[in-house]
Amino acid sequence: MKKSKALARDKAIRRGLEFIYRTACDDATFAEWGHDLLGCFHCIASTSKDAEFASRARKLGQERARLWRRRNRVVPKNAEAETIANLVFERSPRITST
Repeated sequence: MKKSKALARDKAIRRGLEFIYRTACDDATFAEWGHDLLGCFHCIASTSKDAEFASRARKLGQERARLWRRRNRVVPKNAEAETIANLVFERSPRITST
């Protein structure tokens, strides 16, 4: 790949990560999709070959995971299986471990 195309690709990928973070910062979106967004940060942080990019994804994910944990301290009464699964998987330490 030509250097100019690689630079443009990398810039677009970084913009994409920032878009995902801004999306995760929207309270309504995060309340509905936080479990998926945290999974997204985790996947990016754990699979990127670019250490700086992976570190950025991990940092953003950690910040959002802390909020997730504060907002989801208990299982709601009469919770459905999907709700419980989302709480279990996103309470795991995977996004907050370094």
